[in-house]
Parts: sequence; C-alpha cells; structure tokens
Amino acid sequence: MNTYTIQHRFHTLAQYYSDKNDYLPSFELRSVKFSHWDFNFSEGHKTNFWLIEDQIEADDFRSAMSKFNKKNTPIFAKISLLSQCFSEQLNEPFLVRKHGCDIAFFRYTRSTRGVPLAFDSNSMKALEALQDRKDISPEFYYYWNDMQNVTGYSAKLLLSCSALEALAKSSINTQKKNEFFKEVLGEELARKIWGNKDVGIRHRLVHGEYFNEGTDKENYLKQIHEKVIEYFNKEIFKENLIRHVANPQRHPDGNKEGGFYFIKRISDSPSFDLKSLIKGCDDNFDSYLEKFELLSESEIDVQY
Repeated sequence: MNTYTIQHRFHTLAQYYSDKNDYLPSFELRSVKFSHWDFNFSEGHKTNFWLIEDQIEADDFRSAMSKFNKKNTPIFAKISLLSQCFSEQLNEPFLVRKHGCDIAFFRYTRSTRGVPLAFDSNSMKALEALQDRKDISPEFYYYWNDMQNVTGYSAKLLLSCSALEALAKSSINTQKKNEFFKEVLGEELARKIWGNKDVGIRHRLVHGEYFNEGTDKENYLKQIHEKVIEYFNKEIFKENLIRHVANPQRHPDGNKEGGFYFIKRISDSPSFDLKSLIKGCDDNFDSYLEKFELLSESEIDVQY
C-alpha cells in the first residue's frame, strides 16, 4: 500500500469566511484541507478557485484517484447546496504525488474559446422548413436548447428526455407515445430510456438515480442526440440538412483544453506543487514542462 498526496483545483463562487476570523483562508474537514487558491489580507479572495488536498492510501495512482473522488465528490456537492453556488471540479487540474517518488501524475487544463460550428446554407434551408411546420411543439426546441446549455450529464440526459416528451406531444406524432419513441430512437434505445417502470433510464433519473459521464459506458446522451438528428434529417427534411459533427452541443462558456502528464523531477526541477505547476504552464506551457522529464505510461512502474 502506498501513500499519495492529491491536490485538486475546485471552481466555485463560494468564498469561505470563518466566524473566528473573517479572513481565515482555509479549513480542514475529516483530514481534507480546503484553502482559497489566491488569497491575501489586503485583497481577500482574488480568484474563484479553491485548492483541495488529501492524503490517500492505495495500491496505485488510479486507485488513489478513485478513492479521492469517492470520498470528496459528495463534499463538493454539499458545498454547492450550502453555499448556493454552482461548483465544479471534474474539468479542473489535479496532481497525484506518490510519497518517496520523484514522479507525479499531472492533469493540466485551461480555459479556451469554444470551437464554432458553421450555420450554412443547409442550416438556412432547414430553418425555413421548420418555420413552415406547425406540427412540432415549440417546447421541444426550448427543452433541447436548455439541454445544450447545462453542463451536468444527468441534467442533460433528463432534459433530453423532456424534449422528446414534448416532441411526442406534438401533432407530428400520430402514434401512441411509446411507438413514437421507437420510431425516433430505435426500439432498443427507446426500451432502455423509457423501458419498464423500474428499469427505464428516464424513470430512474426522475426518482433520484444519478448518472455521470464517467460511469455511463453506453453514453446514452450521445445516442439520443444522434438519433434525434437522424430523425429530423430523415423524417422532417427528407435530406441530410443537419450534419453530424464531432463534439456537438457546444457552448460558448466553460470550454477547456489540456492533457495528462507523467512528470519526473530532474536537477533544478520545480517542486511538485499544483499551484506552481499551473502558473508555470499558464505562463509558458512548453518551456515550463521542459523543466521536467516527461514519461510515457509504458515507462511507469505498474505499481506507481
């Protein structure tokens, strides 16, 4: 069993204040250390980030991260409730450092501009066609846009179900609702989403079961999106006016780019500290990482 120190950045508008000291920038909860990312006594909280640090006993770094997430993700969600602020850590940088080892696992991300998609002549032709149709409920479009606006996987999945419910209530549907869902999604996916009372994904979502992108190996959200696009092209437009694209449901906010790196300290390398690593990479990514030896996973001991 190995000991790992894990540092993780946490994004939230919440700012911690103590009744003992209005400017106390950190606290500890069940051995987990929470501190504001960039704080000083003259300016207070300068960023919308916290630093979370924990020590985990595990066989390897993957198990350590799994234990860290299992232990701390519920805490992050509770902070969201109590602070009344959205919180997010899944797309934030983290550092996993094994004690007694000069190698660390570093996940670096930074905000980036969203990649646009063209609204072209086919899009214009499709818009004209939809303007002429009165048999599709406006609520379908509202729900679909709301679904593309949210970031949480369960919320997106549930809103996509609501959009399909609105589409099924439109006069375009002349069948029983379940038959219409089969037409749009295909029989197998429709059965998985609506299914029997206790097994249908929509039922399970509404009754409190939580889905996330990491555990949903089927990626039902992606399947629903592709089937709806296919339905509109085939049944509404009678031609492929909506093209299939990589990474659909794009949003102007919250876009990230980055990667995962095994970094090894060499002579004069900076210390393994998440704040320092992020600042160095933000300032000059390539030259800063050159201060370390970059290793491939095949070069790492299986027990790291």
